[in-house]
Amino acid sequence: MSDEYTTPSQFLILLDSTAFPCARIERIGEGNANFSFRGHLSEPTPSGLKTVFIKHAEPYVAKFRAFKFGPERSNFEYTVLEHLTTLDISTDRNTVSTPRPLQFLPDSHTAIYEDVQQSETLKTALLADRLSRETAVHVGAALGAYIARLHVWGRDAEQEALRRHLASYDEATRVIFSMTYGSFHGLITAFPGLLAGNEDLFARAKQWAQDVFFGEDGGRRTVTHGDFWTGNILVPSSLSQTVAEPRSQNLHVVDWEACRLSAPGLDIGQMVAEMYLPFHFHANPVSLALIDAFLDAYARAGDVPVEEVLTAVKHFGMHLLVFPARTGWPKEGVEECVRLGLEYLEHGVGGDVEWVKGSVFKRLVRM
Repeated sequence: MSDEYTTPSQFLILLDSTAFPCARIERIGEGNANFSFRGHLSEPTPSGLKTVFIKHAEPYVAKFRAFKFGPERSNFEYTVLEHLTTLDISTDRNTVSTPRPLQFLPDSHTAIYEDVQQSETLKTALLADRLSRETAVHVGAALGAYIARLHVWGRDAEQEALRRHLASYDEATRVIFSMTYGSFHGLITAFPGLLAGNEDLFARAKQWAQDVFFGEDGGRRTVTHGDFWTGNILVPSSLSQTVAEPRSQNLHVVDWEACRLSAPGLDIGQMVAEMYLPFHFHANPVSLALIDAFLDAYARAGDVPVEEVLTAVKHFGMHLLVFPARTGWPKEGVEECVRLGLEYLEHGVGGDVEWVKGSVFKRLVRM
């Protein structure tokens, strides 16, 4: 399909024949892969909805047309979210859930979801330094409990249909692999002074990652988010104002098109890396408390095998190596971040559990 639906006026016509006709549609955000819109309904639904979130896929990445990416990802993600509607987690302060799927339009690769208004990403809140330490601890604990529950739930016999669905699609997995462990050669070129001489380490890490991303390894594989980071967590815009009034807040985990059967440590490592970066580059005062609460909650859900801890350590290292130089973090901190990422990758690949006990992942290791 060519560019049939990329502007608000086109979606006004498209949604007119659905259960969610709109009086006005506006483009929101600048998603990397997809086109996203907010639809203001012509009249509220019987359940009281006044707006909907519209997510549309073209056969390329929205921000980079030359990067081809099959639009089937839209149908894949919608089906995943249909399965996840019962997986909400509630803690003493937060509820973590996913946006409710409302309708899918297969001919146009367009999904209509519950709209999460008056929200921002957790990354935005961290960079703006809007979270108190108390709030960060509650958010970290809620997210740790949620992702731990997903990993346990994903192995249940009742999720066999979801596991079959995940096994049927791997394009997003291949894209992510090529952008991460498949990009080590370019890293050496970009940072020869820091990384030259580490070719064997990178080859070992890449081979390990190929086995984790694409191998069978049935004992470890479960349902994972696949792109679990602070930019895919929506928090209320008012979250930072709740210290004096500790009322329940809703957190939403979004962007599930990379959901796959894989090792849980990949979700852990990516999230911890993105929680850590605001501390590394901006000395954010709550990042480390957020990480500790996240890992404590994950560990409380059950013993974490050493192999899974090392997976998280390796993935954290890869993330610090690969992404900060690409994603707009201050240049003056990138080389030190790359050096730290190399250290984590080296100790993770080497299986150095004693070293891990003194790292940011110490909360996962049972002494």
